[in-house]
Amino acid sequence: GGQIPSYADLSEHAKEKFLQYDVAVRDLGTLHDKEIRSVFERINSTGNSLSAIELHNSRFDGEFKSTAEQIAEEEFFAKHRVFTANEIRSMEDTRLVLGYVTTVMSTYFHRDSEIETFLEMYNQDFPHAGKVKAETERALDFVDECGFQPSSRVWKHADVFTLLVETHRAVEKDGIQLNTKEVGQRLTDFYLRVNSSDHNSQVDKEAAAYQKAALQATNDRSNRQTRGKIVADLLRG
Repeated sequence: GGQIPSYADLSEHAKEKFLQYDVAVRDLGTLHDKEIRSVFERINSTGNSLSAIELHNSRFDGEFKSTAEQIAEEEFFAKHRVFTANEIRSMEDTRLVLGYVTTVMSTYFHRDSEIETFLEMYNQDFPHAGKVKAETERALDFVDECGFQPSSRVWKHADVFTLLVETHRAVEKDGIQLNTKEVGQRLTDFYLRVNSSDHNSQVDKEAAAYQKAALQATNDRSNRQTRGKIVADLLRG
């Protein structure tokens, strides 16, 4: 193959993809070398390394995961091309929805730390499934009706995740009546500010803070909270 380019030579889009790439970490504690090699042989026996969600998938196949899969199959995600075919194959769609459902049932957490807890707790029975699906459909419909352009950054994973969580909080938890036209315009303007925040980060500190929290370590709890606070304020005008 060709020589791998250095980070400095990558396009802005390629740099962003690189910085948003999740690295799965497994804490194997005090296992001996032989046992560790055995673990990696099992993980990689398919010819592909398994992501955290694929490992969860092999352990939990019950009601909570099934609810997330049903939501991930909503027309909203295909219509707005939120996930590529490769991302769907590697279950990134289910992972994002699992993160969203876990968050709206609790609060922002670090990476995938709480997902396994909920997968396990509601594996046999998920009595909130109907309520969660109905509330999520209303959130999806609201975001759909905001009228964002296909080129908007809102369809990136970190951005759509934050907007869906905060829409759910505002509408379902706080009972706020939101106007799609007004919210759509406010957020459209804001996302454009975010995209140009590199050039005026001193002037537009809010957009610069959001851009930073949506670019590197996007699934860290602190960055989810930063984006969430900014979007919550924008939703409320």
